[in-house]
Amino acid sequence: MLKTIINIFLNIGQKYHGTPTEFSTDGFVKWEEVNIATGVTFQERKPKAFTVRNQSWSGSCVDQTIAKMIEVWDWVYDQVLTVFSATPGYQKRSNRPQPGRIGTEALDWPINNGVWLESDVPSQNMSDAQMDNANVDVTKKQKIKPNKKMVLPIDFYIVAEHVQKYNAVMLWFRASMSEWQKDIPSGYSNSDAVRHSVTAVDCILYNGIEYIIIEDSWGKWNKTSDIPLNDGQRAITREFFEKHCYFAAAFTQFLYEPIPSKKHEFKTIMEFGEKNDEIKILQDVLKSDGLFPSNTTSTGYYGDQTRRSILDFQIRYNVAPKNELLALNGKRVGSKTLAKLNELYNK
Repeated sequence: MLKTIINIFLNIGQKYHGTPTEFSTDGFVKWEEVNIATGVTFQERKPKAFTVRNQSWSGSCVDQTIAKMIEVWDWVYDQVLTVFSATPGYQKRSNRPQPGRIGTEALDWPINNGVWLESDVPSQNMSDAQMDNANVDVTKKQKIKPNKKMVLPIDFYIVAEHVQKYNAVMLWFRASMSEWQKDIPSGYSNSDAVRHSVTAVDCILYNGIEYIIIEDSWGKWNKTSDIPLNDGQRAITREFFEKHCYFAAAFTQFLYEPIPSKKHEFKTIMEFGEKNDEIKILQDVLKSDGLFPSNTTSTGYYGDQTRRSILDFQIRYNVAPKNELLALNGKRVGSKTLAKLNELYNK
């Protein structure tokens, strides 16, 4: 189970580099459960560009990243750049008034509470105090876009594939200031001077080198290379990623629409953490009941999404007393659940 080390907040170069305190990835859907790797194509072209953000004197990089992710998410639907605010979520950080943000809280915020436009609730070029004291008009809340948060493996190609398919990934890096303040960050130090959250928005090929393109919340800076980056962007190589990235997460929009399921007789007890073909069939069956995301590929991995789907199935069909089901928390498909599955789907 991934855990970050204890948070360090540093005020360097008139910026707070606030990244999350220690937290677990419990409650995240895992990439392995709902995605099958099909490969990524790096193309020689100018990268996509979104709006330049500047967190200035605040430690709001995690919420700035989330606002950018929602911007990218929204752009996919209407091809119009709409700027969203980092302030509403940042105001609710549990470590307030300290700078920085616990990642789980931040990723849950738009899922549970919605988002606001930057024009309605400013968040750029502001201090922590200014963001904390800003007025958030609840009547101007926008429609929630994501409904789940997903943790991705720390793998350059998996992240690039997810960016190519779904357009935005939150990445956390730790490095020295000298390593980070370049168009193409480089170096192999173990420094924690910069601990920072950014948004991966594209992947390109340039002069034969594969890059993940990230957008930062530090405004603009001088370009030091000839790579065709837009304002606020940096190009991350596989080598730098593998040395310095320590967390990757994304939002996803699962659909729960019942789809046809094949007849199947279930005979095998299944448990959380396993991966096999029987679980893959189980996920297909759960899709037919509208309990597992219908817009994903069944992978056969029994992770958190399957656990929640199983619990919903068990409660819906009264497989056992509710207190017994809640105690198991969907982590086991035992004889009673197998019997109900066969009653419903082996006719």
